[in-house]
Amino acid sequence: MKFIGFIKKHDNYFFAKDLQKYFLAGTEENIHRNEVLEYLKKGILCGAIMCIAEDTDDERMGSVSAYTDGEWYWPEYLANYLKKYQNFKLDEDFVNHVLKNKEKKIKLNEEEVSKLENEFFKIAWDK
Repeated sequence: MKFIGFIKKHDNYFFAKDLQKYFLAGTEENIHRNEVLEYLKKGILCGAIMCIAEDTDDERMGSVSAYTDGEWYWPEYLANYLKKYQNFKLDEDFVNHVLKNKEKKIKLNEEEVSKLENEFFKIAWDK
């Protein structure tokens, strides 16, 4: 189970990071931003949470609900941070995973999603 894009401002999970840690140096841009955005859209909801994340300027960024592809978990708001900030940095392992799997459809049945949701909340809330 791997986590990407969770921000401490919105989530109290042990794997969440400070927002500042998600930015590339200077004016450097995330060159795989568009591929990652498309991939995030294919994710499957596996942790619905009724709460909205807001950026520093009170702009709504999306819900804090968790999505997955069966291996990685990310918050819904991650896509909007990527859209807004061209220098938003993502873990290299996740980017490589996206590039390798971007053409594949994410297929999870109801039982798998339920299991992933339980695992997510157990890890996220138990630590």
